[in-house]
Amino acid sequence: MAWISLTRTATASHGGIYRTNNATLGAWIATLCACLFVGLAFVQPRAQVFDAIAAAVFFALAWRTWLLGVRIGRDGVKVAGLFFTTRVAWGDIDHFTMEAKQNGTVARLIRKDGQRSLATFAIAGGRSEKTKQRAQSVIDLLNQALEDWRNKPGDQAPHAST
Repeated sequence: MAWISLTRTATASHGGIYRTNNATLGAWIATLCACLFVGLAFVQPRAQVFDAIAAAVFFALAWRTWLLGVRIGRDGVKVAGLFFTTRVAWGDIDHFTMEAKQNGTVARLIRKDGQRSLATFAIAGGRSEKTKQRAQSVIDLLNQALEDWRNKPGDQAPHAST
C-alpha cells in the first residue's frame, strides 16, 4: 500500500509528520542548545539565572520545532508552524504547492474557497536544486494523499500508518 512507503521516506515523514530533513535538524539543534544551557546552569554559579532562562526558551523552541510540519489524518491535515497550528479539512484543500521566495522555496496549502493560504517552513527548499527537489517530493506526497482522499468512496480519508 502507498501509505507504508510514505511513512518510510526519510525526507517526507518521520512519525507521520511531513517535513524536510532541515526541519528535523533544526529540532535537534534546539534540543541540544537547551541541554547545553541546563548543563551550564550547574557549572557556572554566577550565570545560573541567565542559563535557566535560556534553557527554558530553548526547550520551548525545541518543543515547537519538533511539532513543525504537516500531519495527515482521516478528516484533513494539521499544519504546524513555529507559532501556530491550523487544521484544514480535506474538502477545503485545493492543492499543495511550492512558492518561490528570495532564499529558496516554501510549501503552501491552497484552500478551495480562496481564504488565506497556509505556508509551512517545515517543508522548504533552499537555493540548491537538491533541497528544492526534496521539498517538492514532500509536496508531491501530500498532493497524492489529497488525491487518494478525493478518490475514496464514502467518508473514508487517507491516514499515515505509524
